[in-house]
Amino acid sequence: TNEIRREEILDELILSGARVLILLGDKPIQWFLSSFTDRWKRLSDFGRDGQSYGQLHDAQVAGKEMKVLPLAHPRQIAKLGQSSADWYECHETWRKGSAGKIALSIKTD
Repeated sequence: TNEIRREEILDELILSGARVLILLGDKPIQWFLSSFTDRWKRLSDFGRDGQSYGQLHDAQVAGKEMKVLPLAHPRQIAKLGQSSADWYECHETWRKGSAGKIALSIKTD
């Protein structure tokens, strides 16, 4: 992603009033989120256990407080092409456990 595209995404994010940014895999973290924070560079930086994977994390994006919800890329969780069994298992555990609670908390926030 170049700087122009990053700014376009940021403009869309601000215009939408979104309070939650869902990140699917490493690329959106590397190309977008890491431009605003040094805290996370890839999905694994959020953690792989049930206490961290698929949980809402506080972040500042261009000075705007929001939550980020990091999840494995759909290709990983669907086992398409080169995929990681670890991310698949992590996502399945999340899906069967806390995914519904996270969705409810987003709706009521």
